[in-house]
Amino acid sequence: MLQRRPNRTPRHARIFAPDADRGAEEDREVPLPGVTQVPRATGIDILNEAVDRLVNQVRPERWILADVSIAPSTIAINEVGGGQIAQCRVRYLSFLGIGSDVNCRHCAFIMHTSSDNFMCYVFHVEPSAGAMAKTIEAACKLRYQKVLDAHASKSSAATAAIANGKGWGESLREAFGSMRDRLSTSSSRQSLSKV
Repeated sequence: MLQRRPNRTPRHARIFAPDADRGAEEDREVPLPGVTQVPRATGIDILNEAVDRLVNQVRPERWILADVSIAPSTIAINEVGGGQIAQCRVRYLSFLGIGSDVNCRHCAFIMHTSSDNFMCYVFHVEPSAGAMAKTIEAACKLRYQKVLDAHASKSSAATAAIANGKGWGESLREAFGSMRDRLSTSSSRQSLSKV
């Protein structure tokens, strides 16, 4: 019998359906027409312009066959039989979409880079880009759920402190009060030693 990892979030409180993590970690071999810089982080018009530019400027025989590994935290893009092309953190993915071509074969996403640029990665997926887009979407949803779970545990600790009768204000007053008391007792000792 397989054991599942415990989850702090009750099943009824989850935002996303349990089948959202179906394709959470998946490898695909797809042609990569390329990567191009775009002016903004979001927008289907920006994405379609980047897809059209790469598909029209780079001949299909020059596309790189890439191994794309999609996980909840990263999207690793490696050249098949070669080195790493990119490792994209899902948290910096700003836009995901499918190109406007008739057959819907181009999946693309925009990443916010550390140098404050926006790079669009374009993939040619046969027979349709829908499955790859869904897998990346699932990774984004899982990443978001992890953020919600992390914040829920922090807020539950704060709620427990308030439930015990100690809010932030009372805790601060208590800390400063004890510090004030220590300072006043040490100053009174010093004045007594001078006498």
